[in-house]
Amino acid sequence: MKNEKSSKGLANNYLKTAPIGQAGGVSALKIRWIEHNFSKFFKGKEAVYLDIGPGQGETLFLWKQLNFENISGVDISRSVCEHIKKLDFDCDLVDSTEIYLKNKKNTFDFIMLNDVVEHISKENLAGFMIAVHEALKIDGRVIIKVPNAQSPHFSLGRYGDLTHVQSFTELSLTQLLKIGGFDEFIFLPEKQIKNLNIKAIISNYLIMPIYFWWIRKIRSATYHLSPEILTQAIIVVATKK
Repeated sequence: MKNEKSSKGLANNYLKTAPIGQAGGVSALKIRWIEHNFSKFFKGKEAVYLDIGPGQGETLFLWKQLNFENISGVDISRSVCEHIKKLDFDCDLVDSTEIYLKNKKNTFDFIMLNDVVEHISKENLAGFMIAVHEALKIDGRVIIKVPNAQSPHFSLGRYGDLTHVQSFTELSLTQLLKIGGFDEFIFLPEKQIKNLNIKAIISNYLIMPIYFWWIRKIRSATYHLSPEILTQAIIVVATKK
């Protein structure tokens, strides 16, 4: 019982305790990052969009800026939904997102799971992903971003939040997606926002490519798997067929 109360307390007060709550509100930089990484996969202005675990609301803000007509969020955290509603967006507070999705079969054209799946316990993952698949319309799309266990610095994402319970690789995500019913999906690295900051340019276009090349060489030399995507987070775009 104490463990249940502790977990529920962490969820309900998530914005007060989690790293995203330290930003002090909606982040314009994060909106730009979401647009840079995800916007080409959106389904158009008239599609029905759902943001699961909307956090500070950046994805919803971006959808509003793009004049999308049907957008909403859902979360198990009272603090998150209260925050989202203050921003004048719809947010359903639920005890179980999986049950919520099961009651929304063939409803959504697009579902966002940005920094969400790593919070779900292993025993609930399969049922959750099946529910995501069922809630999408045919040709509907889901984007998933999670900590990348293939990254040499995966621990920063995996352990940077007390409510994270796991991280993923392309192999484990493939298992999860296939269990959920998805057969069409692609994996992508996270891309940093382009800017004129000289340190960022040197890091993104010189240091990191050399560093990742060296990591792959070391792994190959020791007969370990050498995946292509080594960024701290990994993104998957899956379509329901």
